[in-house]
Amino acid sequence: MSCFVVTKDTMSRVADLIEIAYPDKRYDKNALVAIFDRMNRQAYAQRYKEDDIELDPEISYIPPQEPNTLADILLAADCWLYECDNGTVPQEMMYAYVEKAISKTYKDRASDITGKPVYKFSTAEARQIVKDHDQPTRRWH
Repeated sequence: MSCFVVTKDTMSRVADLIEIAYPDKRYDKNALVAIFDRMNRQAYAQRYKEDDIELDPEISYIPPQEPNTLADILLAADCWLYECDNGTVPQEMMYAYVEKAISKTYKDRASDITGKPVYKFSTAEARQIVKDHDQPTRRWH
């Protein structure tokens, strides 16, 4: 399994997902993107057994240049989560928080598509329903 550091734009869409999944809470998107960057770089360093993590000092949230679909945001979050699945990063609370946000959002969207209650879906079933119904407009990396 390989690993790479995703783009700032991808990390910014993960911050958007957190806001979508938990609309009743307020988040500092710049702080979230900085956390996501650190986690991604830490996973990369642990995967390739590097001692130092070079953080991007100018990392910040990037507003979308054009509107992203929910499918785009979910795909970006899936990509980030996959790239962070190395070393000790999956044990971090924020990793689990993003994982839950992804699951919640897929289930909410599957419910919207089918009209069935959210509790009727596993995450895998919801992900498939959404992927079959909603087409992303971009590739994420």
